[in-house]
Amino acid sequence: MAYEYEKQATVALLSEDGSGNRKELCIVAWNGNPPKYDVRIWVNGGEKPGRGVTLTDSEAALLRGALNGLELDVPGGAG
Repeated sequence: MAYEYEKQATVALLSEDGSGNRKELCIVAWNGNPPKYDVRIWVNGGEKPGRGVTLTDSEAALLRGALNGLELDVPGGAG
C-alpha cells in the first residue's frame, strides 16, 4: 500500500537505538489529510516511517490526562 506523508514537526525525541532508529512524537499529515499527533519509529535516522500510532487533538488530550495521572516509577516497568 502506497502512502504519502509530510512530517511537519518533531515535538520530542523519545528514544534512539544503536541503528539510528528513532521513536518520536511528531506532527504528521498522512495522505493529504489534516496533520495529527504521531508516535512512531522512524527508521534510518528519520527517513522512513515504521510502526506507530496517530492521535487526533482530542485523543492526544485524553492520553496526556491519563499520563499525568500515572505514577511513572513502576517497579519492573518498561524502563
